[in-house]
Amino acid sequence: MEVYSMRALKRLVLVLLVSSVVLLVLLLFTYTGDAVQVDRSDLIEQLQSFDWNLRARAAETLGRIGDGDSVEPLVAALKDDDSDVRQKAAESLDKLGWQPEDEDEERLYFVAKKDWDKCVELDGETVAALIGVLRDKNPQVRRKAAEALGQIENPALKPLVATLRDNKSEVRHKAAEALVEIGGIGVIQLLIVALEDKHFYTRETAAESLGRIGDSCAVKPLVAALSDPDWRVREKAAEATDRFGWEAEDEDEQQI
Repeated sequence: MEVYSMRALKRLVLVLLVSSVVLLVLLLFTYTGDAVQVDRSDLIEQLQSFDWNLRARAAETLGRIGDGDSVEPLVAALKDDDSDVRQKAAESLDKLGWQPEDEDEERLYFVAKKDWDKCVELDGETVAALIGVLRDKNPQVRRKAAEALGQIENPALKPLVATLRDNKSEVRHKAAEALVEIGGIGVIQLLIVALEDKHFYTRETAAESLGRIGDSCAVKPLVAALSDPDWRVREKAAEATDRFGWEAEDEDEQQI
């Protein structure tokens, strides 16, 4: 029985070793092209895959092959929903010596490269592209996009407020900072509406942001938030009303 088990184990190890060698050879062939001719059309087709990882690898490999006919599909990949795919497409376009032909391509390129400073320099022209990035799977990318939007004059406010619903605290924090930086009655009104959001963390961030903006028109809704069912929201609302120097006017408010 032990001999049989040892033989089976040796066979398993051999199969795994052979499989590993075959996989390594295939990877080397794919990335160097020294032993096989990579089918460019297959890679371009993979750019439409449902698997983001496969799309990213296809975008990277097209850059390694260095075929100028790959430029058009790689430019299209700058609009991919996934930040990793967009970045690989931009890096491959760099290898091919590609340059944006118009402002739309320029905006897509800098967002894909995650060159946030350049996005801010382009100002309002990149707003639409950055708004799309607020839905990216990578929380760090969403955070950086929110931060960049806060530095752009007259950005779209509603997508930033919607980002207060993000499930990552660092993303909500950057969105809130951006909104505080922008300020104005439009931001205040949207934050007041956010005090009624179904997610406690959105209400909490909205209360904190209203306190930091410091406009007295937010006092009444913040006082109402002192009765929020979640203690974290109540705490931020209390801190915000303290900033305004608010004091309870009757017994009911004192009990809140």
